[in-house]
Amino acid sequence: MTIVNQDALDYSNDAQFRVAYDTRCLVKKATLTVQAGVGTYNLAADVIELLAVLATDGDLTYLNLDDAMTLLTTPADSQPFTFETGYYVVGTVIGFFPVPTAAATYTLVYQARPAQLTSNTEFEVGGDFELLLDRLVQAMKLDDDGQPGLAAEEQGFYDVEMPRLRNRVGREPRGRASVVGFDLDT
Repeated sequence: MTIVNQDALDYSNDAQFRVAYDTRCLVKKATLTVQAGVGTYNLAADVIELLAVLATDGDLTYLNLDDAMTLLTTPADSQPFTFETGYYVVGTVIGFFPVPTAAATYTLVYQARPAQLTSNTEFEVGGDFELLLDRLVQAMKLDDDGQPGLAAEEQGFYDVEMPRLRNRVGREPRGRASVVGFDLDT
């Protein structure tokens, strides 16, 4: 029988969510099959930000919210843009323009929230980012143990290292199909 320290598990979950959100280091891909005549779909619950939508013949065009609203409210015969298929995101919904006329399968590449840890799961955040996670967990433990000075030192390490690691992740321009750590051809 495994005994789980619930405080440690809670600290670890909180820290992993924070590191993944602050640094955007957790990138995943998923498949979305669209149907003819359906223009909008709910994104998975773990999506923080969509990076790219890939078709078999390349990236779909990203439409910012202003362009998407213009296209959705302009009559078809006076559309200001010309492209095969584009996508936009509003909240937790992805939309396609024009509305698909046939079924298609796309690969979504996105920055993700990690899954909730249980007693027998491993961290999804790894590499250099795991050190940030460890420092946050230590800061939480020390703070709860009444040692705010030591907790502040651990938090200080996080505050210095997190932007450096986030900038390393953020060097990939939005909408690019090349995502570090993924072979998008499979």
